Amino acid sequence: FHNALDSKADTAVFAALVKETEGENGILADEDDIRLATSYLTRYCLCRKPYEEGVFMIQCDDCEDWFHEACVNLSKFNAKKINRFKCPNCCTAQGIEYKYGSAGELLMKFALGVTSLSHSM
Repeated sequence: FHNALDSKADTAVFAALVKETEGENGILADEDDIRLATSYLTRYCLCRKPYEEGVFMIQCDDCEDWFHEACVNLSKFNAKKINRFKCPNCCTAQGIEYKYGSAGELLMKFALGVTSLSHSM
């Protein structure tokens, strides 16, 4: 069992597993298993990757999406000092400056796929 989805086939498998647990005729599954399977389907951050166990992320107080510290130019140490975090997407949408670098540059890097940030612990 791996921590990241490698293909659309993996996503389809997890989607099928989650769907099987829904409704009256759903299979019996542990809630933690359902939550874990669902987390692998959900894409987060500017990089649009699934949840990775053990990787620090920070939540935007506006859109409530989660972001890897490296993807938004933060360190875990600095991120923990922030009272209210506003992500590059929300800053751009609201026409305000992103406090931790150029929101436009960050968004463009991920849109063009020119970043190779590692989210490893």
